Amino acid sequence: MNFAMCAWKTTCVGLALCTLLAGCGSIIHGSRQTVSFDSTPAGAIVKLQNGTSFTTPHSEELRRAEEHTVTIEKDGYEPARIAIKRDFNGVATILGNILWLIPGVIVDVLVGGAWTLDPEHVNVQLVEQKTKVE
Repeated sequence: MNFAMCAWKTTCVGLALCTLLAGCGSIIHGSRQTVSFDSTPAGAIVKLQNGTSFTTPHSEELRRAEEHTVTIEKDGYEPARIAIKRDFNGVATILGNILWLIPGVIVDVLVGGAWTLDPEHVNVQLVEQKTKVE
């Protein structure tokens, strides 16, 4: 096999791999999104379904490819449960992948670049627990 034929095959394989691994939404938006958490009163414990916990106020990088369930608790207050949904970001995904439409969209959907988390700012007003009268 001559050098020109080998270089041509290597170039084709390289372009095919770039096409399969590139997702414009993933490149532009990334696979994670910063979501901020706040509560009134401050100092509540935020627990994510993956076991991560932290105190408000706080910002956390969450995976765009999945939805998240958040529990916010503080002694003397009713716990609050918040669902952070993922919305399909069609404009960035479709328009951004004009050159590699099908592979790019598939990569964006799987990696998370095709999604936007909502809400991006969680602000919870905790409700005081009612005391039992005996």
